[in-house]
Amino acid sequence: MPLAVLIHPEALRLLRRRNMTIIQLSLWASKVCRRCGFEKPYSEFGRSKQNKDGLLSYCRQCHAAKTLEWKRKNIEAHRAITKKGRQKNKQTIRDSQKRCRLENPERYRTYYSAYQKENARRYADHSNIRFHQQRGNGGSHTQEEWRQLCEQFDNRCACCGRKTRLTKDHIIPVTQGGTSDIDNLQPLCQSCNSCKGRKIIDYRVPLDPHAILE
Repeated sequence: MPLAVLIHPEALRLLRRRNMTIIQLSLWASKVCRRCGFEKPYSEFGRSKQNKDGLLSYCRQCHAAKTLEWKRKNIEAHRAITKKGRQKNKQTIRDSQKRCRLENPERYRTYYSAYQKENARRYADHSNIRFHQQRGNGGSHTQEEWRQLCEQFDNRCACCGRKTRLTKDHIIPVTQGGTSDIDNLQPLCQSCNSCKGRKIIDYRVPLDPHAILE
């Protein structure tokens, strides 16, 4: 981005006159925040293309307070904007979350363990509903059948290929009438199982784009 867009022309002249770096200038030069009225260094202001000096009118602290205030007054509008952004960047967010889980397994293990303890009742209700759905859909399999299925994949996740703790994934989800027969199960790691969600994807065969159903 051009330097002139970020820094006021007067500031550029100061840079040349005093032989200062941009970082030194940001610590030395200052402006007054329009919200709190305090004079603060440039480093305390965020960037803005709309203002002549290339900086926001409010300091970072006041800007954060103003944003929070708007969110509280416009809850529905904020939710709509957030939802739209998540839908637009759905796959990017999923990839980022998955990468973060793989890079920080211990951190996420601690977080989810604490979350499950705090929401024990919610998890119990969910397990109860799923149990009755599975019974209603029918089907069953033995532990030996499950062990043999895992061995077919060398005890690796059928999706990402990692050798880790495997979970039972219903190819046709239970919520869509999928049974618990071994023919409807595939071994996936917890991360891939969660990412698959309620989609119908059979990782036991070469992936066909037409086989993915929302």
